[in-house]
Amino acid sequence: MLAAPTAHSNRMACWIARAALEAAVDELLDARQCQAPEACMRSRLSVLQVAYLDDPALVVQAEYAWHNLSSVCHHHAFELTPSGPEVRHLIDVAAGLTPER
Repeated sequence: MLAAPTAHSNRMACWIARAALEAAVDELLDARQCQAPEACMRSRLSVLQVAYLDDPALVVQAEYAWHNLSSVCHHHAFELTPSGPEVRHLIDVAAGLTPER
């Protein structure tokens, strides 16, 4: 998505990254036997916080990435499109969320 930039490629990359992040959170919860498939993402992040009391940095990383990716995904006319480096940073943060940490 970012390799072939268009007017909307950064925002589209954020949508894809947010979906991948949500899947990663589900995998993290599965790894701790704390599934919450019917819960909204905010609730799943709360469950993640409890499931990973021993790894608060992971929770902060997940919350940071999800909040910022969500902000980018919900475009407002008065907001600038995120830059390539900003999008890459958010994607890298989201990509670092793995149960193997």
